Amino acid sequence: MNPIIQKKIETLQTKINSLQQLFDDNQEELDTQHEEKEELLQEKWQNRRKLTTLQRISNEYDTLERENVDLMEERKELRQRLSEILTNISTIQEMK
Repeated sequence: MNPIIQKKIETLQTKINSLQQLFDDNQEELDTQHEEKEELLQEKWQNRRKLTTLQRISNEYDTLERENVDLMEERKELRQRLSEILTNISTIQEMK
């Protein structure tokens, strides 16, 4: 074979090999990026579920806090009434 043609073929083969390696590297990088994207999507959905749960808990907490305040007020009123009843009983007993 003609040495010039042989040299051209070898150069082309080297370039083809380089392109193949570049393609393989790019494909590997693309696969890695795809995996990372999937991981990020999973993390995003997990965070979204956590956020939704935290928002629900927060809303429930606010409701419970209001109920607690109401119950404390009710308890305070009951204690005052009980105190008045005890005072009245004491007064009645003293009158006897």
